[in-house]
Amino acid sequence: RLDRYLLREVTVTFVAVTGVLLIVLLSNQFARVLGQAAASGFPASIVLTLIGLTTLQQLTVLVPIGLFLGIVLALGRLYHESEMTAMTACGVGPLRIYRPIVLLAVVVAALLAVLSYRVVPAAWIKSNDLRLEATRAAQFGALAATQQQVGGDPAEQTEEGAPDSPPRAARGPENEDRRAQL
Repeated sequence: RLDRYLLREVTVTFVAVTGVLLIVLLSNQFARVLGQAAASGFPASIVLTLIGLTTLQQLTVLVPIGLFLGIVLALGRLYHESEMTAMTACGVGPLRIYRPIVLLAVVVAALLAVLSYRVVPAAWIKSNDLRLEATRAAQFGALAATQQQVGGDPAEQTEEGAPDSPPRAARGPENEDRRAQL
């Protein structure tokens, strides 16, 4: 019973602290990714995906801090309310008190190892691919809009961007295949 009580106290505090830190991180990430999206012209659906992927990457730093603060705050509360003194007076030793906390720390460390070595690298690759894809889409979208405004085939444009009025040299059927490849 004592183990469950201590584990619950530390876990609830750990989750609360990590949640608050995550909200602060998400607001920062949201502002940064939204700024990138505005500058690069990313679609709205990619913005939320990028926020989620970058949050996964930051959890490897955030969770240990949350665990540390959760343990310190929970034990501090137990000492402040003299519960630790009462446990010691009843003959409960430090090993019995810290056993559930160490168990929680080992489980969190194992989950962080999986997160760090499996999930975060995949999330990093996926976020970079999404950024690259969104940047290309924004650039080619601007290119397509420019082509529609100017008019004509890009292979038939001069350096100034206006359609050629006189035909270029060597515009025979033998060069149609070459222009189609461009």
